[in-house]
Amino acid sequence: MSLRVVRLALTAIAVLALAGCARFTAVDSFSTDNTVTQDLTVALTPDAAKQVGVDLSTLTAAALKSASAKAFPGIDPAKITINDYTEGDRKGVHIVARDLTFAEFNTAATAGSTAVANGLGTPMTVAREGDTYIVTFPADPKRDISQVPGGSSIGLISSSIDFSITLDFPGPVKSATAGQVNGKKVVLGLEDLLTPDAIVIKAQATPGIAWEPILRWLGIGGGAVVIVGGAALLIWQDKRKQRLNNLPSIAQAAQAPDEPAN
Repeated sequence: MSLRVVRLALTAIAVLALAGCARFTAVDSFSTDNTVTQDLTVALTPDAAKQVGVDLSTLTAAALKSASAKAFPGIDPAKITINDYTEGDRKGVHIVARDLTFAEFNTAATAGSTAVANGLGTPMTVAREGDTYIVTFPADPKRDISQVPGGSSIGLISSSIDFSITLDFPGPVKSATAGQVNGKKVVLGLEDLLTPDAIVIKAQATPGIAWEPILRWLGIGGGAVVIVGGAALLIWQDKRKQRLNNLPSIAQAAQAPDEPAN
C-alpha cells in the first residue's frame, strides 16, 4: 500500500512551481503482536495529476471500493476504511487499513502498490526476527535520479510536496539506513526514498523506553545546570569578595575612636 514515488518526483522537477500540488502521507503503526495499521492520505491537484498521469476520477473512495480486490489484494475488506479527501485544490482519498497481518501488509504493499494511483508506488516488506521488526524497501536502480537532469532540485521539490512515511514501533528504533529517527519512530521524506540502495529499518518489537533522546536531553539539561550553577557560584564568590574588601580589618576597628554619645 506504500505508493511509488519515482514518477511523481521526476515529473515534479518540471512543475516545481506547483507548490503544495501533492500530498502523500502514510503512518504505519506496528503493534506487539505482528500486525500493522496504516493511515494513508493521497491527494493531488488537477494540474499535478495531469503531469504525473493520474486520473483523479479513479482516485476516489467509490472507485477504490469497487476495485478493492485489486487495490488491496488478500486483505479482508472489513479491515479497510476509505473516504474521499479534499484539501483546497487537492483531491484524493484517505485510507485506513487496521490490524493487517504481515502477510496481508506485504502482499498489498507489493502487488497492490500501483492500484491506488498508477505509477506512484514502491514496495516494502516487514518481518520479525526475535524481538526485532525489520522493514525493508528493496534496492531499485530505477529510484536513482542522481543522473537525471534537474535531479539536484529534489530538495526544493520535497519542500513543495507534502510527503512523509512514518513508521511507529512499539519499542525504540535500533538502526535505520535512511530517514529521521526519533525514539520509536522513523520518518522518511521524499529524498530518503530516491536512492537505488535498499533501505533497512530495525526496531524493537516489544514495548520499551527510547532512552537515547531522553539521555540526550538529560545531558543537555545537565550541561545547562553546570553552566548556570557555575556562573552563579562565580557571581556569589565575586559578591562575597566585594563585601569582604569593604569591611575594616579587626586592627582598624580596635583603633577607631569611639563615636560621641548623643
